[in-house]
Amino acid sequence: MAAKIFDRAQDFRIDNFQVFELEAQAAAGAIYDSAECCDAPKCHPDTRVAVQDDLYSWIVDGEPDQPKKIKWVTGPAGTGKTAIMGSLSERCEAGGVLAATFFFASWSASIGRRRKTALVTTLAHQLARYDPDLREEISKAIDANSDIFNKRLHTQMEVLVLGPLQKIAHHRDRPSLRGAIIIDGVDECEAEQYHDTTATGSKFESLLARTNDQDQLEILQVLQKASLDPSFPFRIIIASRPERVFREFFDPETSPAPFAQKLDLHEEYNADADITLFLEAQFNRLRRRHGLLSSWPPPGTIQTLVKNASGQFIYAATVIRYLDKGQREPPKALLEAILKMNATRKATSNPLKQLDALYSHILESSPDPPLSIRWIRTIEWFCAGTFVSIRTMCVASTINLLLQTDQESNEAEHLLGNLHSLIQVPPPRDQATTRYKFYHRSLIDFIKDDERCGKLHFAWDDFLVFIWDRFIRACARGCNATQLSFPDTFLQFLARLPIDSVMWGGAYSKILPAPASADWWVSLAITRNEDRSLWKLFECVHYSPKSLLSPFLYFTLCMARNFDRAHDFHIDNFQVFSGNPWANPLDRLKAEIAAGAIHDSRERCDAPKCHPDTRVAVQDDLYSWIVDGDEEPDRPKKIKWVTGPAGTGKTAVMGSLSERCKSGGVLAATFFFASWSASIGRRRKTALVATIAHQLARYHPDLRDEISKAVDANSDVFDKNLHTQMEVLVLGPLQEIARHPDRPVLRGAIIIDGLDECEAEQYHDTTISNARGKLARKDADDQIEILQVLQAASSDSSFPFRIIIASRPERVFREFFDPENTPITFAHKLDLHEEYNADADITLFLEAQFNRLRRRYQLPSSWPPLGVIQTLVRNASGQFIYAATVIRVLDSGRREPPKVLLEAILKMETTRTTASNPLEQLDALYSHILESSPEPPLSIRWIQTISWYSTHEDNSILNLSVASNINLLLQTDPDGNEAEHLLGNLHSLIKIPPSDQVPARYDFYHKSLIDFLEDSHRCGKLYVKWADIQTFVWDRFIRASAMQI
Repeated sequence: MAAKIFDRAQDFRIDNFQVFELEAQAAAGAIYDSAECCDAPKCHPDTRVAVQDDLYSWIVDGEPDQPKKIKWVTGPAGTGKTAIMGSLSERCEAGGVLAATFFFASWSASIGRRRKTALVTTLAHQLARYDPDLREEISKAIDANSDIFNKRLHTQMEVLVLGPLQKIAHHRDRPSLRGAIIIDGVDECEAEQYHDTTATGSKFESLLARTNDQDQLEILQVLQKASLDPSFPFRIIIASRPERVFREFFDPETSPAPFAQKLDLHEEYNADADITLFLEAQFNRLRRRHGLLSSWPPPGTIQTLVKNASGQFIYAATVIRYLDKGQREPPKALLEAILKMNATRKATSNPLKQLDALYSHILESSPDPPLSIRWIRTIEWFCAGTFVSIRTMCVASTINLLLQTDQESNEAEHLLGNLHSLIQVPPPRDQATTRYKFYHRSLIDFIKDDERCGKLHFAWDDFLVFIWDRFIRACARGCNATQLSFPDTFLQFLARLPIDSVMWGGAYSKILPAPASADWWVSLAITRNEDRSLWKLFECVHYSPKSLLSPFLYFTLCMARNFDRAHDFHIDNFQVFSGNPWANPLDRLKAEIAAGAIHDSRERCDAPKCHPDTRVAVQDDLYSWIVDGDEEPDRPKKIKWVTGPAGTGKTAVMGSLSERCKSGGVLAATFFFASWSASIGRRRKTALVATIAHQLARYHPDLRDEISKAVDANSDVFDKNLHTQMEVLVLGPLQEIARHPDRPVLRGAIIIDGLDECEAEQYHDTTISNARGKLARKDADDQIEILQVLQAASSDSSFPFRIIIASRPERVFREFFDPENTPITFAHKLDLHEEYNADADITLFLEAQFNRLRRRYQLPSSWPPLGVIQTLVRNASGQFIYAATVIRVLDSGRREPPKVLLEAILKMETTRTTASNPLEQLDALYSHILESSPEPPLSIRWIQTISWYSTHEDNSILNLSVASNINLLLQTDPDGNEAEHLLGNLHSLIKIPPSDQVPARYDFYHKSLIDFLEDSHRCGKLYVKWADIQTFVWDRFIRASAMQI
C-alpha cells in the first residue's frame, strides 16, 4: 500500500506528519458522527429530555464540592443507552463541549470498533482537533515515541493524552479546557488475543485466551487513572449494560475513594412518558400508512402498552414492528391479539415479563415454532462465530443452503415469514450478499434462558445435533452419494459427543467418515474463490492442519488463495519511495469522487438522451425554474422532485437537461446513480457529497478556494457521515462566500438522477455478527438519508442552487415529499407520467426511427402500414422504453426481416387485452422477445445470473461481470457457443459484446427487464424462483470446476 501511495515521489516534506500517523491509527467509524454511525439510534423527539439535561448539566457545571469525573450510565437491554449517548453527543457538539467519543460495536466490520486497540488513539485524534495547543503537544509526543502505537493502553494514555495535557497545564496564559468524553457500549468490547488460540501443546497450556471481561476491565482502569490526574479536565461518560465486571468496578464499597457516579436508566428515570410519545407518533404513522381510522387504536391501548413495557423501549419498538410487518394479518387484528395475550398473563415484579410474553406470542405464530427457533439459534451461532470459516457463512443464502432440507421449497420463508418483527429476512434477490439480522440482542437472551422462554427452550445438545443433521445433509447434496456415505447410527453417535469437541474444526475431522475418493475434495478446493459456495461448509474440516483428511489440501487451499492464477512471478529490488500523496487538498477531494456519476463522464458515453424535439415542454419548465426561480419569490422552494414509473424517460430528460444547463452556464453539479454500474461509487451514497463538492470547486474560483481550505482543515471529513460532509465541503464554503458582499451571487442547478437506484452502504461485516439489534441497512435508509441531507442544504440561507432529484415514485420518496408530512413545504413535484402527455414525443421518436429503418433495410415508403405508429404509441402508455424496445427488436433481428418482426409484435398485441396497468404491453413485449429464444427458461437463468454478477460488490466476483468469464462459468461445453444460441434473439434486451472484446461486459438496456423477471405476477410462466437460480449457478459452478481438474 505504501509503495502505491508514494510511488515515484521525491524531494517532499510533510508538515504535522505525526498527526496524520495518529489519524491512521484511529477507528474512524467509532466517532459519533462517522459515516458508519449514520444510522445509529437517536432519542425520539422530546423523549429522554430529563436524563439528557442531567448529563449535560453535569458536563457543563460539574460538582465543585466532590468532583467525580466519571459517570457510569447503565440499564438493561432496551433502555436506550446508545440512543441517549448519540443524542447527547450531538448536543455537546452543538454546545462546543464535545471533546471525544467512542462507540464500541460488536457487529462492526471495523476491528477497531470491536476491540480496545484503537480506543486511546481515537480519543487522542479527536482531542488534537479539539484544541490547537493539544494538537501541537500530541504531535510532539508521537514524534518522541515512535513505537507508541505498539504499547499497551495505559502507556498510550500517558503519552498521547495525559502528557500533552500536563504540558499545556503549565501555560498560565491560556483558558482552561473542559468538555465530555463519551464512550458507549464498552460491554461490547471483544478481547484482544495475543497468541494463537487454536494452538495446542504443553507450552500453550498456561496461555489462556483473554476474556472480554479482562479487556473491558483494562479500559475502565485506564479511564479511571486518567480521570484522577489533576491535569485531566474532561468529564467521562461510560455507557454499558450492568454486567458483573462493571457492577464490581463501580461498586463504592470496593474503592476507598469513590471516583464515579452511577446513573441507572431503569431505576432513576421513569420512561413511561417517553414511551407514550413514541407510541403515539408510531400509531399516527401506521394510521397514515395503512389507511386506518383516527379512532384506532382504541382508548386506553397506549396506556396498556406503556404499562406492559415496564420502561423497556424494546417492547414498544417490537410491538410497532409486529404491527407494521405483519405478513398475513392487518395491524388491527395483530394489535387485538397482543392485547388479548396481555390479558391472559399476570403481571409480576419481573420487568421483562411482558417482553417475554410478546416474544413467545410472535414465535408461536410460526407454523413450526421449535424448528423456527432452531433456525434462529443457528443463524445467531454462525453470525457470532469466532472463526473466519464460520463467519463467512452468515449470508442468508448460505444459511438456507445449509438448513433447508428441500432446496426446491422455501423453508426459510415458511418458518420465518411470521417473525419479521424479530428478525430481518432479506428479500430473495439480496440473500446471496445480505445476512439475517436480529433487531435486538434481547431475543437471543430470551431464547437461551429456559426460565424465561419455558416450553420454547431446547437444550444445547439438541441444537448441536440439529446443526450436524443439516450439515451432513448438505454434504450429501454436495457430492456423489457413492463417494460419501454415513452409517445409520451416525447422528446418534454425534448426540453423545462432548460439547466442546464439536466446537472445533479438528473434532469435525475426527468424527466425519472418510470418503471413498478424495476427488470431490480436490474439486471443492479449486472453487476457493467462491466465498459463498459449499466449500465454506467443508473448510472447517480443514481448519486445523493436524487433523486433515487430506493433509496437502490445507496448504493448497491457503496458497492458492494468495497466488490465484499467478505464474512466473518474482520480487526483486523492492523499494518504498517517499512522497506527499495529498500535496493539494483538491487532489485528495478528487480521489474520493465517483467520476463516472458526472453527466459527461466516459462511463455515461452511451447514456440515454432525449430524442431531438421530444420532451421539450418538460425541459423548458425545468430550465425556466432553474434560471428564473419560483412564481412566488417570497417563498422559494429549492428542490424539485421529478418522478414517473420505469420507462418514462427520467434519465434521458436529466441527461439532456444537464447538457442544456452546461451550455447556459448554470450547471453546478450532477450525479447519476446506477445500480448496474461496476463503479461502487455510482451504486452507493459514499461519494455523493464529495462528487458534488468537486464539481462546485470547478464551478466557481471562490468556491474552489474555500473548499480547498475546508479539506485541508478537516483531513478526516471523508470518514464522516453525509450531513457532516455537506456542512464541511459545501455549506461551510458557501457561508464563507456569503460573508463577502462584494463577491458575485451564485446560482445554478444540482441534478441528481436515479436516487431510487442507490444501494445501502453497510457498516458492519456481512460475514460476521454479534449484532445487538444491528440490522443490515435497507436501500430506503440510505435514500432517505440523502434526501434529508439535500433538504437541510436547501434550507440554508447561503445555499443558492436549485436541486433536481429524479427517481421512481417509490414509497420512501412519496412519503418524504408528501406535503402532509412536513409543516413547511420545501419542494415541488413534477410527475412525467401525469403532468406531461408523452404520446406526441413517442410519436416523433417512432417516426424518426421508422425513417431510419426504411433507409437501412431499403423498405418502401408505405412501411409501416397506416395506423401502426398510433397503435404502438397507445401500447406504450407513456413508456418510452416500450417504443425503444420495439425499435431495437426490429433493428437487431438476427433471423427475421423488420417487416415480419413488426407483424409479430402487432399480432401479439391483438391477443392481449388492455388493462389499467400501463406496463401490460411492455410485459407482453418482453414475454414475446424472451419466448423467441430457443430455450426461454434457460435463457432467463442466464439473464438472472448475469444481472446478479454484474452488481455483486465482491471484487473477485465482479470479474464475472466480464462476458467471457460468465460464458466460461455457464456454458456446459466450452467448445460450443451456448451464449449465442440462448441470447442471440435477445439483442433488443441485452447488449452482447463481440467475442473478440475480452474485457467487455454484458449490459441491459433498461432495469425494467429485471423488474419484470423478478415479478411472478408480471412474467407469469416465465418466472424462475431465486432458489432455482442459485441451484442453476451451483450446478454450473461444479461443472466448471470439474472441467479444470
